[in-house]
Amino acid sequence: MLRSAATAAIAGAANAVAIALVLVGGDGLYSEALEGITRQQQRSAGVDIDDIDAELIPVNIPVGIIPTGTGNAVSRWANGITDVKTAVLNVIRGQQQRAQMSKVHSDGAFLRMSGVNVVYGMMSDMIKRSDELRWMKTKRYPYAMLRMVIGRKRKFNCRVQYKTLVDDELQNGNGSVRTEVAASSSPSSGGSWRDYDPNGQQFRGLLSFSCVPVDTEEDRAVQTIIGSSSHLIIDHGCFAPKFLKYLLNYISPVKTEVTSRKLVVLKDVTAFRIMLTENNEIRPGSWCTSHSKDRELERLSAIDGEVIPLVTPMLDVRVHGGFVPLYGCVNQLQNSNPHGGVKNRAFEPVIED
Repeated sequence: MLRSAATAAIAGAANAVAIALVLVGGDGLYSEALEGITRQQQRSAGVDIDDIDAELIPVNIPVGIIPTGTGNAVSRWANGITDVKTAVLNVIRGQQQRAQMSKVHSDGAFLRMSGVNVVYGMMSDMIKRSDELRWMKTKRYPYAMLRMVIGRKRKFNCRVQYKTLVDDELQNGNGSVRTEVAASSSPSSGGSWRDYDPNGQQFRGLLSFSCVPVDTEEDRAVQTIIGSSSHLIIDHGCFAPKFLKYLLNYISPVKTEVTSRKLVVLKDVTAFRIMLTENNEIRPGSWCTSHSKDRELERLSAIDGEVIPLVTPMLDVRVHGGFVPLYGCVNQLQNSNPHGGVKNRAFEPVIED
């Protein structure tokens, strides 16, 4: 299913010859454009995109993004700043890096490519509510976040399975298994899955995003587009302000220690599955949200800040490192890039006198 005119136009351009794709927008447009490019390239190569274990052909068209959206996370990671002139300058300079993407499936079919994050539960509920308040413009985001903090939080039961870089290394027969981030163009289709044990707790939300360590001894990590794995954060009912504070830690390389027993972080995740199970929770009549409303929210996820409907409440995600060349210069030193990218160092943004 093609979700937008932009996706359909790019996916349908089977005979088009492009040397680059420059987008003017935000994270949502980036995700939709990458979905279109991915569909086109896999179709041309004879790859079944609905096969979750298919080895995808990496995108070979450089992509630039001029930040005019709301979040602009991709531009921030690529350019170190959300300044339009700096982003344009990076496209002109032509320096590229290979960015990570995640392939998202649901109900046995390809759903979407994700360049920023995949969320389910509390965070997707918040994004859904903010979409219903578009008349408030940018003020809808802090309002929806405030409602998330002080309002009722939906809980649910689900089964979570996942793989890590260690599992992929073992499957590939590498005797020197490392726990830190390692390069991998795509997750292994073999090997056994790990079952996450919630210890009898219900879930309130799950959030996945690309993250690499900057100091393994001090357990410090930072959110980035460079890498081949993700952090999977599982919320079992953590105090909402503490949960938000923990997420904000990833914007800069600070210590990412979990201080709540209700918050679990699975690191170096290369693939994961979320399958909702029947919720037998008895809902008091005083609750404002009805049973039918909860059922509606159960069939929604959010990918790169966009609400995505699900036929059935399940997600199957595979992380693909170095999947797309992206114009920019990461604001941290990358000692090596095994996918053909260049070494990237921070540089100062354009400043007018």
